Amino acid sequence: MGTPDWRANVWCTAMLLLVLPAGLAGQGVVRASLRAGPSFSLGGAPQFDLWGGELAIGLRLGNHTSLAVMAGATPYDRSTIRFEGFYDPATGGVSQSCPDPCTDTPIVRESRDTDQAQFAALVLRLSPGSGRVAKPWIDLGVGVYRLGERFEDRLTEKTTGATAFSSDHTSWGWGPGASLGVGSEWYPRQGGIGLSVGARLHAALAKLGSDLTGGVFLQVGAGVAWR
Repeated sequence: MGTPDWRANVWCTAMLLLVLPAGLAGQGVVRASLRAGPSFSLGGAPQFDLWGGELAIGLRLGNHTSLAVMAGATPYDRSTIRFEGFYDPATGGVSQSCPDPCTDTPIVRESRDTDQAQFAALVLRLSPGSGRVAKPWIDLGVGVYRLGERFEDRLTEKTTGATAFSSDHTSWGWGPGASLGVGSEWYPRQGGIGLSVGARLHAALAKLGSDLTGGVFLQVGAGVAWR
């Protein structure tokens, strides 16, 4: 997928889904939250440039419980390999050496693998306390995950900076997953619009081609809440 069109689609869908419950949110029947922030793969080095988001729209079941539909998307892990070598335009081959007389093009090659996820889930939330101003919460979600692996390969000419070769491919797979989230909301002056912060641990399995792959990552975010 050459450009991250899925991110634009997620945010457009999120804004459209907020139109209907906006009126009910003020009556306390429907509650919604929209958060964005970085995601981190468990077991990997922290990378703070991988951002995603989630939207949740829920129905209040009682004073301390609600059931929500949640959807989101995020990249969560990336590995990069970079080396200098030579590129033969006639064969498309890349080598680290070029014997004399050398006619190949000196290049810098950069390959990137990015793991990403899209998900939709049902979430049961418990919110203890009165929640007039501060409302802590913990929730459990179960749903469907779409795990993806995006591979980008680019050759750049060292002398001119021009792109000699570029490739961009993403493979996707569907599977089950679950999440555990904790956070809090603050409603200034006991109003209906507040600040939402939270962290969510995701775990999912999906089949990409013939391989079964797993994704375990932590999402941290801040945004807006309605009640």
